Amino acid sequence: MSTYGSRNNLKKVDVLQETLFRSVASGGCFKSVLDVGCGTGLLGSIFLKAAEKMLFLDVSQMSLDQLKEKTADAAGACRVSFFCGDISELPQKDFDLILFLLSLHHIDDWKGALKGAAERLSPDGKIVICDLIHEFGMFHLEKVSHNGFCPYAITGYLRDSFSMKCESLPVSSIIKDEKEYSLFLLSCSGTTAP
Repeated sequence: MSTYGSRNNLKKVDVLQETLFRSVASGGCFKSVLDVGCGTGLLGSIFLKAAEKMLFLDVSQMSLDQLKEKTADAAGACRVSFFCGDISELPQKDFDLILFLLSLHHIDDWKGALKGAAERLSPDGKIVICDLIHEFGMFHLEKVSHNGFCPYAITGYLRDSFSMKCESLPVSSIIKDEKEYSLFLLSCSGTTAP
């Protein structure tokens, strides 16, 4: 059983949350936010305070049930909904902000997930990706789809496939089980979905 979605073995989560929020939502409010691979909301739930509507998407109903309990009182004025499934199954479109916060490395078909995001993005929206820079399988002891990424692979795919421009933003690292892992943070916009 993974303990990734808890604070027990992760350090610097609060710093990472604040960095993400400050870099992505500084001074703005989003009409609709989608958190892809949200898990129990460890990172994405901070965006509740900057969203009119927020949809949490994950393939684990158990994670979504835990997140529902967490957000019951924390949502404030934000209208919160949940979707159990893959982004390709999601009928909603026109999200102002689509988040992949330490989730892309769990997705087998990361290109398909980003394509699904680009297809669901509003014309002025942005996709934000924060994930591990490639490491050698120590972050997760259980097998995951990818051990992080080279950010250039992601920016190249989004540029070549959807004419998106990606900006690299400063981000802190994260510590898990006393080991520090490097992260990247990309903000991508200007989609021309196929």
